[in-house]
Amino acid sequence: MMLDSMIKIIDSVKIPIGFLTVLVGSFVGIFLNVPMTESNITVLIIAMMVVLSIALWVFYFPNKDKTLPRLIDDNEWNSNNTYDLFISVPIASFGKNRIYQSSQQSIKSLIPIIKEKCQFQDIFYAGENINSQDDFEDEALALKNNYSACLNSKYFMLVYPQKNTK
Repeated sequence: MMLDSMIKIIDSVKIPIGFLTVLVGSFVGIFLNVPMTESNITVLIIAMMVVLSIALWVFYFPNKDKTLPRLIDDNEWNSNNTYDLFISVPIASFGKNRIYQSSQQSIKSLIPIIKEKCQFQDIFYAGENINSQDDFEDEALALKNNYSACLNSKYFMLVYPQKNTK
């Protein structure tokens, strides 16, 4: 009867971490129900080392060489930097449109100063032609364009004007 309930629990687990959770829980249950003797402690320690080894084998080693999926192909990669500086201003940091517009004007006035003082030729600022928060591009399109520009920039600058207080 208990074996049937354990089989149902294990069958209902769909992901490896869930299986390992059930397995470790079973070992803990065995540990709590068995009187403590030297041989039981030895078996428990060995079992926990085996569970840890299995966890490493299942999760770490198969994923060790995998990388995150690329947003652009390697063929699109340009080792020559297109931009000297990529300026990033998170949209979520602005609570109101007037604050965005004020900050945008500040950043636009900062760009010529950076070009002069740092001797930069090309600076990428995605918000340069955006007048209000309603004018922002679709997130997927913005991500693709901005990601590509960021990869092709020599330097990165994050401007975070204020914490959102919505």
